[in-house]
Amino acid sequence: MTAENPDGERPELDAAMSRLEGMLHNLSPPVQSSMSPPLPDRSDGEAVDEIIGSLTQMAGASVEDIERLIDDLQTVRERLKTEGARIQQEIADYMRLSGAALDATKIIADSLAKWRNDSIARSVG
Repeated sequence: MTAENPDGERPELDAAMSRLEGMLHNLSPPVQSSMSPPLPDRSDGEAVDEIIGSLTQMAGASVEDIERLIDDLQTVRERLKTEGARIQQEIADYMRLSGAALDATKIIADSLAKWRNDSIARSVG
């Protein structure tokens, strides 16, 4: 795992990249007269093994970062699903409450209208 410092830098990855760049620099010939690459000697093989080791280490760190990102995204997905279900439940509760309030308002309006009509009828008759 590659740790980040508070500045978001990854010292282990930076050090591995520096080592890799140095090894690659040491492998490249200064200027060649022919177009064909030089055949590696025994010391180049060791350098290649070291490069492969560094690349494997960096790839492992990248895979770990991707796996951690996938885990984080799955956690966010589950949280969003939970919040979506909660909001749907709150909307359903609001609709029931709103319907009940509308029914109560109709009952009150009908009662007031009846009371008004009865009051008018008594005063006329």
